[in-house]
Amino acid sequence: MRLSILAALLLSACATQSASVRPASSENTPRGLAVAGAPPGSMLFVDGKNTGVAMAYDPAPKNRAPLVLRVAPGAHEVEIIDPTGRTLHKQRVVAEADVTTIRVQ
Repeated sequence: MRLSILAALLLSACATQSASVRPASSENTPRGLAVAGAPPGSMLFVDGKNTGVAMAYDPAPKNRAPLVLRVAPGAHEVEIIDPTGRTLHKQRVVAEADVTTIRVQ
């Protein structure tokens, strides 16, 4: 059941119009967001839309290519919410020509 919920959340994240998930490339790094230090089970919301599990966008794991949440240029509201619904981190970021890393404390 948990796997089906997680799969549904990840698929819904790919369906959003303002964000898409792509592996980062050292040659052509896309404009987007990465999340460092998010606890297990926390979710990433961008502009009020659930974009999936926040840890999926963590650049630290060395066993996989880091994912970057591609976003439209400009300002975005980013929120990390834990499994109980509590806001762990909220920040307004401006997506520019590079990847912006949100650091969860």
